[in-house]
Amino acid sequence: MVFLEYRKVDTPMHNMRVMTKLCIYVTVLLLASFYWDFAYLLPLMAVGAILYVLAKAPGKWLLITIPVMIYKGTEYFLYGLAQSNPALYHLPYAGNVIFQFTLPLLGPISLTYGGLSWTISNTLRIPLLCLLSFAFIYSTNITDLIKTLASLKVPSQIIYVLTVAFKFIPGLYREYQTTIMAQRLRGWQIKTRNPVTAAKMAPPLVTPFLHLAISYVDKLSLSANVRGFGVGKAKYGGKLELGALDWIVSISSLVCLAIGLYFLIFYQAGLL
Repeated sequence: MVFLEYRKVDTPMHNMRVMTKLCIYVTVLLLASFYWDFAYLLPLMAVGAILYVLAKAPGKWLLITIPVMIYKGTEYFLYGLAQSNPALYHLPYAGNVIFQFTLPLLGPISLTYGGLSWTISNTLRIPLLCLLSFAFIYSTNITDLIKTLASLKVPSQIIYVLTVAFKFIPGLYREYQTTIMAQRLRGWQIKTRNPVTAAKMAPPLVTPFLHLAISYVDKLSLSANVRGFGVGKAKYGGKLELGALDWIVSISSLVCLAIGLYFLIFYQAGLL
């Protein structure tokens, strides 16, 4: 098994119907995209963490979120400093100043609660998206996903793109591991922390990997042409079958989404 690849395991997430998972994911992702008060995002983070644990997805997959959160979190913090005008918020306390400092040429700069909440909310969306995406990919068979989407009358073009996306990253990562192993067997390795030196030593790895990546893309294109994709209407077997528990969980998720959107629209719950 490689990064972002499905693995057949007996877990609650693996045994859950794809339609049920899609309802839960749509609810969490839509609400997370609308909420700007980080206090409302914390329960959604808890849901994402529970789903990840239920799927028993590899914990090391989440390591990729650390550098992304550091980089994007710094960027969001700088943007948050620029949102100190109380007129930007409808909540009275969102314009409260947490701390203030003065910089030469720029003058006084303030961090308000609204700016801090905006920063934290944007940063929290990164691990939340990774928790949901990784758990879904790890616990969902691509065949079951295709049948479910086809039952929902999703266009075949979208189904094809999702299928390629599911297969492309694990396949490309496996080619990358093969390239590293082959070069190490030839005696190549990087023993330096100097980025300039490491870049100079990288061509024996980068060059063959790029050739493999291009070849891999060509194989995907050729497979689509051989199957005549786009020439006629694609047909997929299978029907959408849901048990009683699946209906309960799916309907409950959509009800939670409706309630969340209602309070969001009419009472500005979760907004700043």
